[in-house]
Parts: sequence; C-alpha cells; structure tokens
Amino acid sequence: MVHVPRTQVIVDPLASLPDDERERLVRSEVRLIKFLERQARDVTSIDR
Repeated sequence: MVHVPRTQVIVDPLASLPDDERERLVRSEVRLIKFLERQARDVTSIDR
C-alpha cells in the first residue's frame, strides 16, 4: 500500500477497456499484472 495525497488524481489504466475485458483482467491477478506491465512498456517506449 502507498500513500497518495487526496489532491492527486489517479489514472485508471483499465478505464478505456470494454467491460468484458476489464472483468477478465480483474478476475486474474496474473493477467492484470501482465496487462499493466505491457502498458508501462508502451509508455516508456513512447518517451524514448
């Protein structure tokens, strides 16, 4: 767990997904972690 100030807005990385895909990821910790890792890689590759 981490402290996040109340004034900081946290972006939901799953918000743009269709409901069924979002539910599938939420039900599987492994799939969720893999999805988030891919998202992080995509963001860092854009920054380069």
